[in-house]
Amino acid sequence: MTTNEFERDVNDTSFLKRPGRVDLRILQNTADCGDGHPGLQRCFRNYLHEGGMEKDLDLIGYSIKGTSVDINNAELQQLSNIGTSIISINEWSQIANIGAATISAAQWGYVGNMDQEIHKGHSPEFAGLTINGNITITGTVDGADVSDLKTAFDTHKGSTGADHTYINQDIKSGASPTFVGLTLSANIVTTSTVDGVNISTFKADYDSKINQNVKNTTSPTFVGLTLSADLVTTSTVDGVDVSDFKTEFEAFNAIGSANAQYIGSVYEHSQDFGQDFNLQQLKFANKGGTGAELMHFSIPLPCNKGPYSLKLDDIILYLTDADGTNRIERLSVEGLQNDSTEDLLFIDETDKTSPQTVTWDLSNLDCSGYWKLVIIVATTSGSTDTIEFAAPIVKYFYS
Repeated sequence: MTTNEFERDVNDTSFLKRPGRVDLRILQNTADCGDGHPGLQRCFRNYLHEGGMEKDLDLIGYSIKGTSVDINNAELQQLSNIGTSIISINEWSQIANIGAATISAAQWGYVGNMDQEIHKGHSPEFAGLTINGNITITGTVDGADVSDLKTAFDTHKGSTGADHTYINQDIKSGASPTFVGLTLSANIVTTSTVDGVNISTFKADYDSKINQNVKNTTSPTFVGLTLSADLVTTSTVDGVDVSDFKTEFEAFNAIGSANAQYIGSVYEHSQDFGQDFNLQQLKFANKGGTGAELMHFSIPLPCNKGPYSLKLDDIILYLTDADGTNRIERLSVEGLQNDSTEDLLFIDETDKTSPQTVTWDLSNLDCSGYWKLVIIVATTSGSTDTIEFAAPIVKYFYS
């Protein structure tokens, strides 16, 4: 009969491997106690419930230590039937799965502090997260696909820009990108220049020199103005429409061939070689003598007006009476210098033997530089018949 004390249950102390140590393996083949229960189960049940093990171990100088017991799975299965009201079969099964790793008190505290599920399929939330290894994810981070973002970044980082839709140049902080236009919603800050101009220096210079509005819609006032190019205005200058004034000025002063004018020559004197002319109703008429006559007519125009030079276009002569004997033999134009030197500028020696209006084309004869211009008309009479003509008229302009 097995008693409540462990020493009496073991009837042969030779089962003990070492004195003073209880090795549970020796109880594995303990005989049936006679009531149909294995001896080990019966002994342990009584022994544990009545505190016999703790008392008996104290008698031999040892205490209970978990590492002193070596029980295999079959033995644990037998032990699982002990104290079923305290540890369930499932709990024993879980305890059996604990490996050799030690769980510290702090680690058990971490388990106790968890307030959310963290297994696969859930979305736990943390105030912060420090990870020392890689993160593998099949979804997005804050809505962004990190893999796609990295691919796009690597493409932009190592590219010349040719394969970019919107970025085709280097726009890093050390680069100098070029744009066809740029709109800024804030101030531009630079430690260098803008198009080669130091804006700070320019502003200081501007403020010191410009004291009025000079926009194209204002009327600034200056004490003087020097232009290196033409002045263009669609309005007036001191109330004068300069364009209209120029037109009127050129017309009045015969500036340009389009403004050519006419002026009559002035009779000065004759070199008489037998003829005798007098003025009759604005005509010069031979009074009946025979011979030749050189009649001088001056052109009452300056040869120069500032930058403009006199040009003779035509000479017109009204011949009212002439025939083969009484005729005009020659007309010439001479320019006189200040030293009385004479230059022959034009001559026509074709006889004019009938009444007519004679026009000599001088082809814009340049008369600049002369002190005086003279038209000389050479006539001849072979009978007492008269020859009559008016003083030559000159068509001229300045250019």
